[in-house]
Amino acid sequence: MIRWFISLSVMVLFSGCVVNSRIVKDPNDRKVILNEWFKELDQVNIPLHDKLLEALFISRQTGGEVFVLRIMPERSDQDTPLKRYRVSTKRGGADNVVGVNYATGEFRLDHYLAADGPTLDEVRQHLQNRSRIRELKKDLGIFGVQ
Repeated sequence: MIRWFISLSVMVLFSGCVVNSRIVKDPNDRKVILNEWFKELDQVNIPLHDKLLEALFISRQTGGEVFVLRIMPERSDQDTPLKRYRVSTKRGGADNVVGVNYATGEFRLDHYLAADGPTLDEVRQHLQNRSRIRELKKDLGIFGVQ
């Protein structure tokens, strides 16, 4: 009986440590928002995600703003438009999607479309909603939420 009680106590102690070890992300932290934005872009628009990483790398090397431009194919036989992008150190016109500046940490969404993926504001709202839901669950005492 004592062994059972001790093993139960140890299991509760370790499960409490696991639950409390999660870091609650601040939905208004710029770094958290950018990290989550990149994660979501990686799921919904891999070509843009990859070109943004390339633009960040070039911006870090050059110290200036770098642009991700949309490549519009002349004719496409597919129903859905192709998502193609290129990186340039010169600002584009209507084909400019995002401007990236590594030194200042700026991402300027120019001609960013819904088909390109979620915006930074949408990601911020998703994070705020998740934070609110977590707080509500915590207030309601739902099991597993500390």
